[in-house]
Amino acid sequence: MRRRAVGLALLLIVFSASTIYAEQLESVGALDDEPQIEWEGDGTPTLIYEGVLSDPQDSDNISLTDAPNMVHLIQLVDADEPLKIEVMEDGYIHNQEVSNLTNFLTSSRGNPMWIKISNSDFTSPNSYRILVHSNAADEDVELGNNPVSGYIHEADNRGDRVYFETGGNAEILLNWSGGLDTVFDGYMTHFPSEVVTPLNFSTNEGSMTTYTPAVQSRTEWYEVSITARTDAVAANWTISKLIQSQGDSECHHDCPNLIDEGSIQSGAHIIENTHWESTGSLSNFDTVDVYPFYIPGEIWETHRVIANLAEGAQASMQLQSWNNTGEYLTPLDVAHGEHTVGLNMTPGYHILKVIRSSDATGYSAYHLSMQTVNMSSPDDEPYEGDMIDRWKEFIPFYIGIAVLLLAPLGYVLWSTRGAALENQVQSHERGRLKRLRERLKKLIESKAEPFEIDSALKMLEEVQWRATIAEMGKAHLSHHTDSVTLKAWKISERNLLIGVHVESLPWELAALRFVATDGPSWKLSKVAPASLFDGDEIFLDTLPTGTTRFMQIELEGTAAGLDLHLSGLVDGQPLAAIPARALLLDDE
Repeated sequence: MRRRAVGLALLLIVFSASTIYAEQLESVGALDDEPQIEWEGDGTPTLIYEGVLSDPQDSDNISLTDAPNMVHLIQLVDADEPLKIEVMEDGYIHNQEVSNLTNFLTSSRGNPMWIKISNSDFTSPNSYRILVHSNAADEDVELGNNPVSGYIHEADNRGDRVYFETGGNAEILLNWSGGLDTVFDGYMTHFPSEVVTPLNFSTNEGSMTTYTPAVQSRTEWYEVSITARTDAVAANWTISKLIQSQGDSECHHDCPNLIDEGSIQSGAHIIENTHWESTGSLSNFDTVDVYPFYIPGEIWETHRVIANLAEGAQASMQLQSWNNTGEYLTPLDVAHGEHTVGLNMTPGYHILKVIRSSDATGYSAYHLSMQTVNMSSPDDEPYEGDMIDRWKEFIPFYIGIAVLLLAPLGYVLWSTRGAALENQVQSHERGRLKRLRERLKKLIESKAEPFEIDSALKMLEEVQWRATIAEMGKAHLSHHTDSVTLKAWKISERNLLIGVHVESLPWELAALRFVATDGPSWKLSKVAPASLFDGDEIFLDTLPTGTTRFMQIELEGTAAGLDLHLSGLVDGQPLAAIPARALLLDDE
């Protein structure tokens, strides 16, 4: 009985020990934000947690914000003895370490997340202090005069971007730092041209000095963009900049050094009977500042322009009057001065240059002011006089000009009247030829009376030769020389239409022979219109110049093809016309 009571007491002790719950810690305060550092997104405080583990089985929990893009920086800054620190998220352990001084940077996955603090080797009550800073921003940050910091979530493949704007001739000192896995890259973009120049960030921390090129107009500027990225790990970053060169108040940084005629109008200051002021700076690398300005008004007006430099400027001025009445802006007059310079000008675009003195050293600041005064009076306005309508006096002139301009058109219409008539004739002949071709084909296929075929061929000869060959289609055999043209069209397997046209010189004692190829000789069985023929030869007699002769023939024989031979006397000399290839009768 006694043993059972002792066992029950021990069981109660073990059970009570196993049910010791972890204490949920609350923040005891927050560190003051560093005013010289700006954070990505809205600034969040660094919370302070303090606790004591007074028992070997004692443990504490610190709940963390569970937003999906949250990154937590956890720092164990003090502990009497080493502690076991675990960063957990719904059964997943992000980090764990036994130490009395450590830190973690970890990304939330959007689930409840907490820090578990427990003993590693308990010897006495162990007090500790933990700092927690959480930030979930993922946006572009404009870099001002203060450094900018941020965290990169392990799932953020785009990274964090910092940017700032400046003008030309800016000397910029860039400083950057990040975790071992942080990669920086950047570029400088000129606007409005959008020309991009890359910047070289070769390490995860460092500094460099870069320079922006000079600009041609005060409306031009540069954007410097820097991006911090990691490869699937959480990381922190800090970027700062310092523009070491001094700028000009009326430009993004430095005003143009040269006069660019194309940008005078876009970058001009408007000064109209008013006082205008500006401040600027010159140096060894920036010896001239150009200020285009515009005076509104009528072209006949005269304005007095007076420019002043304050004492100690170590610079001089050049005031330029420009001609605004031509196609392009051009210099017209120039005035020089150290502290004050003046010049009379008409309304329009003009130039003021501030030039650094040759004996100046380092940066030399200046204060510039300009005043315009309209010196014109109402009496200066040109009087154009009364309007006199004299258009009737120019009527004869207009009539003469009209006749002169219309004369070439009349000549063209007169000279081409015959061509129009000829086109009408050719169109008529093509229609007539089409009907003749169809009629001739039907007559031959239907074996009509010879006089009907002769009549159709006679009518075909009366049509212009060029129109005939164009309308009859491509000939199956063709031969052309300066003096004669031969054409042959297949009507059927042994039925041919032959066309002969004499070009320049007449043919006497002309004869046309059909020479067989690859077989026995051909024999003419029919010739229309009726002509003297013997065997395979037709006697044509005399063919005068310009003659067109059409013949329809039928052949008897079994040869595969034939050659056409036209022979006769031309200018008293024997001459033959033979096509370069044979006509194959079996081909379709």
